[in-house]
Amino acid sequence: MIQLLCMYRTKEFAILSVATLVLILECYFVIFPQPNLFFISAGLYLFFIPVVTLLLLGERLKDYGFLWRKWPFRMSHTLATVIGLLLLIYVASNFPQVQEHYATTVLMETHPLIIIAMFGCLYFIEEFFFRGFLLFGLRDRFGEFAIVLQAVPFTLFHLGKAPTEVLFSFFVGLLFGHIAFKSESFLPCLLMHWAMGTFMFILMSL
Repeated sequence: MIQLLCMYRTKEFAILSVATLVLILECYFVIFPQPNLFFISAGLYLFFIPVVTLLLLGERLKDYGFLWRKWPFRMSHTLATVIGLLLLIYVASNFPQVQEHYATTVLMETHPLIIIAMFGCLYFIEEFFFRGFLLFGLRDRFGEFAIVLQAVPFTLFHLGKAPTEVLFSFFVGLLFGHIAFKSESFLPCLLMHWAMGTFMFILMSL
């Protein structure tokens, strides 16, 4: 019983509790359901509330991936990974379910550059939440297993999208988690996620 009570007072318990709550809010209580305003709800639930939580816990935000300290991978491995992800996006874009899901985004009466900028805002929020708040929040207690712990909710976050995308999202979550863990920052994952989303948008537009 004492151990159970002590667990309730840990940083990891607070982070997992807040993460579960805000994911439920984000999925079922969207403030602005319009596609071009979706990132506002995400910003409140997945960025603002987690940041406030970290500050209340006395944590330093710079320890949660906001600083890009190093790139620990070989350039050949990096290029191979980027090419592989772009090929993955290209293959996925040919699935009818994926095309149908993204049709509303592509057909929005918004300038393409604005849509790409909105993608950047949304991916920044997502990468901070999963690869910053969750990954680095759980790293001290769980080590590299935190990569798996953040990949699971990242996959569940994609439920409702095309089944192919949900399946791919688990492996992408593991890959991004590994990159963030080794580079000690979620910013590289942001750039890769943004590139993938932009590439998908271009393919859907064509």
